Amino acid sequence: AERLDAERREAERREFEKREAKRLEAERRKFEKQEAKRLEAEKREAEKREAERARWAEQQIEMVRAERQRARAEEQSARDQAHQRPNEQQRAQSPADASSPTHVSSPEHRMQSPGDTVSGSESYSSAEDYQEPQ
Repeated sequence: AERLDAERREAERREFEKREAKRLEAERRKFEKQEAKRLEAEKREAEKREAERARWAEQQIEMVRAERQRARAEEQSARDQAHQRPNEQQRAQSPADASSPTHVSSPEHRMQSPGDTVSGSESYSSAEDYQEPQ
């Protein structure tokens, strides 16, 4: 009777260990699935954040480009206006006005307008008119 009782207890122990192993395996698989889902969600969030950072960086680049373009347009407008003013001033001034920055004393130069080429070199009506070659 003791031997049968011991065999029964041993069989129950083996059944318990089998059930416990199955339960632990199911728990492990469940944990791994949850962990995979969590990692995938983190990956998607990281990708969203990276895409948002890329959009933000592109917006910053576009803002800088627009600002530079606006500044260039303002500079060009200022240069264009600077070209206009000396020509208008020159027409309004008499040739005898020696205080004029565009006034040149020799008669052949008095006939030329600012920006004309004299013996292969360019002349400018003012320092504002000069542009560095780009």
